[in-house]
Amino acid sequence: MQEYSKTHKIYYKNLMQVKVLDQKVIKKYIESYQKFGDKVALKKIIDSNKRYINFMAVRRKKTTKLDLFDLISEGTIGLINAIKAFDLTRNNTFLSFATSRINKEMLMYIDTYSTDVHIPYNIVTDTNKIKKATAKYYKKLGYNPPIEWLEKETKLSIDVIKKCLNYVNCKDNSSSIDDEFPDNNDMKNNVINLLKFLKEEQQRLLIDYFGLLGKKKKKYTTIIKEYEFSSKEELEQEINRILIRLKKIK
Repeated sequence: MQEYSKTHKIYYKNLMQVKVLDQKVIKKYIESYQKFGDKVALKKIIDSNKRYINFMAVRRKKTTKLDLFDLISEGTIGLINAIKAFDLTRNNTFLSFATSRINKEMLMYIDTYSTDVHIPYNIVTDTNKIKKATAKYYKKLGYNPPIEWLEKETKLSIDVIKKCLNYVNCKDNSSSIDDEFPDNNDMKNNVINLLKFLKEEQQRLLIDYFGLLGKKKKKYTTIIKEYEFSSKEELEQEINRILIRLKKIK
């Protein structure tokens, strides 16, 4: 371990001597590489970003026993992929564009070769989508959304969403799924307390939709037929409107 630390210390010391190029210069080198396959330009871009790749690799190293220099190599592959794909016509900074690709290669490498318990890369990205969708609905309604709404917002299947929730739960035994994605119990309790402020038909709709007051939750198709909605989307819009109204009352 001491030998490894000493090796990296020397590597890092050499990195600090490498000049970090200005974004305009980097874009010129990218253009030269994309148009003419300029290997010298490619090397200059890589050298300029080695310090940043090292920073990301050190951060990833904290969660795995894999070799740090292997992570740096994978990050460099991600950087090269970013150089090839970078759109010079758009007003983006190269580093912000490259970060996700550097990170992706490192995570995929960890996912493939690590013997540690870890969450696969696709689960990480899907889980982030679910978190954003949950936060969006919570901010708007004050409640965590049903899983069917997350399905619509994230374009992920219900099975994939449940799989992500299970991975979150298994990742840390000290916390439950509810810590990351609370269920709808709070929402149901709040809705029950506010039902009296709604019209009778709206009350019945919420009871059937969420399965409140001991009633069994009805299927979408059944509710659409009974309440004469034209589509699933129209049903969800009506539920959304009712919940927003209840939030204002609260």
